[in-house]
Amino acid sequence: SAEANWMFLIKASDMSVERFAIPNNDIASHSSALGTDGNIYTMPYATSRAYRFEVATRTFSPIPNKLPAEEYTWEAWGGSNGRIYFGTWP
Repeated sequence: SAEANWMFLIKASDMSVERFAIPNNDIASHSSALGTDGNIYTMPYATSRAYRFEVATRTFSPIPNKLPAEEYTWEAWGGSNGRIYFGTWP
């Protein structure tokens, strides 16, 4: 895809915006969840990768996982128990 895969942090009080490129130019426009630790967890579309965006340092770090390369992460959501859940496909 084109180099246009970003995450935006929008400050609601003044609508200021910060933009961050998703690592590897992964498509992650619909697959993030806010963790109870205040960080954002992103599961890109059509890869087996996962990332944590550390809000305090404004940096992404990969989340190791044991998914086979042909199994893709999909969606992310935060549970009331403090865990982040995600689906896979196909």
